[in-house]
Amino acid sequence: EENDSLKSAQPKPSPSVFANLRRRPATTEASANKMLSLVEQVDAILQRYLQEDPELARQKIHLVQDAKGGLTIEVDGHRYERPRDIEDKRIQVMIKRALKEWEST
Repeated sequence: EENDSLKSAQPKPSPSVFANLRRRPATTEASANKMLSLVEQVDAILQRYLQEDPELARQKIHLVQDAKGGLTIEVDGHRYERPRDIEDKRIQVMIKRALKEWEST
């Protein structure tokens, strides 16, 4: 019983939409294409936002599907798994905005 009370006392981490994208296995070609389409859609929104900021527009920032069917964030040749791993807060915000817009459509 003590273990149960300890488990319930610990705050649960909030799940990230990006974490869910990484965990989804691509079991068929159709599901792999669907995932790629999702990543491409969010990246297209991100590219539109980046064009609004001349300094960020000069950088190479893209969301791409990794070999396991998850999401990888590429920033000027560096790869990241999550927006919070990126040092530049402006890039983090742009990615989160793009994801929120995609979720609202």
